[in-house]
Amino acid sequence: MNKLDYPYASELNPLLYQISKDDIEFSNASSLNDINKSEVRTVKVPGNATLTALNIHQKGIKEVDRFFNWLKEFQGMDVKRSWVIIYNKGQGADKHNHKEYKTTFSYGVNIPEGSSSLNVSGKEIKLSVGEVIFFTGNLFHHVLPSEVDGRCILVGHG
Repeated sequence: MNKLDYPYASELNPLLYQISKDDIEFSNASSLNDINKSEVRTVKVPGNATLTALNIHQKGIKEVDRFFNWLKEFQGMDVKRSWVIIYNKGQGADKHNHKEYKTTFSYGVNIPEGSSSLNVSGKEIKLSVGEVIFFTGNLFHHVLPSEVDGRCILVGHG
C-alpha cells in the first residue's frame, strides 16, 4: 500500500462533495419511473452507502481532470472506473474486492470526526482529507457502518 497527499485538495474536495450531494438530491427527488436509465446518478451498495458521481474521471471537469492527471503522473495509474461514495450514519460497505483491476485507490474528500476507517485485508486505514491510498485490486476491503453523516471518498480503479 502506498499513501500520498494531494496538493490541490482545497480546490477539489468542496466540488466533489457538492456534486455528490446534488446527485443524491436528484435521485431522491425522482422516482425510478421518472428517470431514463442514462440519467441514473446514484447506486446503493451492500452496506447501504451511496455511490455518486459515477465515472467522474470522464466528465471533463477541470479540477477533477487535474487530480486524475496527477494520479497518472505520480502513481502511473490509468483510471478505468471512478465514483464518489457517501456514508451517512449507519452506512458502510460490505467486504469486497476489485480483482478485475490492478490498482484501487481511495481519496479522502470529507472525513468528519467519528467516521469509520477503511479496512484493507484486516488492516485498519485511517484516511485524512486530501490523502489518497493505493492498494492492489485483489485485496478485500470494507468500511464498518459510520457513526456520523458525511464521510465522502473518491474511489477509482485502473
